[in-house]
Amino acid sequence: MSEERFCSNCRAALPDDADSCPACGVYAGDLYDERVHRAKTRYKLFGALIALALIAAGAAVWWNARGGLPGRKPPATAAPSVRVVHDRPGTTQRAAGAKINEAEALRLVRRHLVTTTGISADCIAILGAGSHHGAYIVIAQDRCTSTRLGRWRVDGKNGAVTRAGTV
Repeated sequence: MSEERFCSNCRAALPDDADSCPACGVYAGDLYDERVHRAKTRYKLFGALIALALIAAGAAVWWNARGGLPGRKPPATAAPSVRVVHDRPGTTQRAAGAKINEAEALRLVRRHLVTTTGISADCIAILGAGSHHGAYIVIAQDRCTSTRLGRWRVDGKNGAVTRAGTV
């Protein structure tokens, strides 16, 4: 049994007794280029590399989604914009006997905290906790440092802001 031969022009398999290639007609002769015929694996290798790259990209996305390395803080995101509830005309609540409404009380507490503590107005989060005996109770927090600023009382008649205690 002899070794399989291939055409030096078109790489087609040659029969043992062929003098010329049956596919392209080139003279086969006694010698050939001694290259062993291989199946074309270029596309298979390319496909494997693409699949490997997709798997690596998917693993990186999954790793970042679950928090990355333990103990690593997630990247800081911009704080959401401040939104005051019940500050649209016709929907503001007014305590019994009060001259100011709840939205004005929230603005008074924000202004008071900005002037007395020096905290930026963008960092202050205000939450109205309702009214009690003509005064509004407001809870404040510093969003930038996640610090509670306490409970504040706003007199509904004169707008005086006083500390009502901690949360």
